[in-house]
Amino acid sequence: MDKIGSWNHLNVLAISESTALAAKEHDADILDIAQGQGKDIVKLVEKKYSGLKGLYPHASVVAFDVKSALVKRDISIDSFIVYETSCSEHKPVELPFDAVCVFTSPSSIECFLNVYEFLPSYKVVCIGETTRSALPDGIDSYVSEIPSIKSTVACAKSLLR
Repeated sequence: MDKIGSWNHLNVLAISESTALAAKEHDADILDIAQGQGKDIVKLVEKKYSGLKGLYPHASVVAFDVKSALVKRDISIDSFIVYETSCSEHKPVELPFDAVCVFTSPSSIECFLNVYEFLPSYKVVCIGETTRSALPDGIDSYVSEIPSIKSTVACAKSLLR
């Protein structure tokens, strides 16, 4: 959040409810909230906010290129990287045979696959369809009802019962 500076009354189109809450905590004004995926925010901008100049803070590697999608629609947007995802260098833990694995981004699947293989006995929960699409072929998975970490963890917990 530091790279953006003051959020005081910054107009924000949030990608999800969770993002909107975080922005509100920094005194941003929420214009609207998308449904949790990059393609959803593109649809929202195209439908209601195409005349505004936008700023898109994002990770160094993105699952969906919001900026390119908006530029293709002749919508003006600036962007900059605010964080970089990297895989943990900690020693891997031994996973139980019946592990429930939670993934919140395609990069988290990539990091997992650097260390582990999917066993048929694992239950896999993804935050959304974009993340699910990064799974190797043949891996059964569940998708969270709402694209939020809280909802994804709740889905995973329900599989433990």
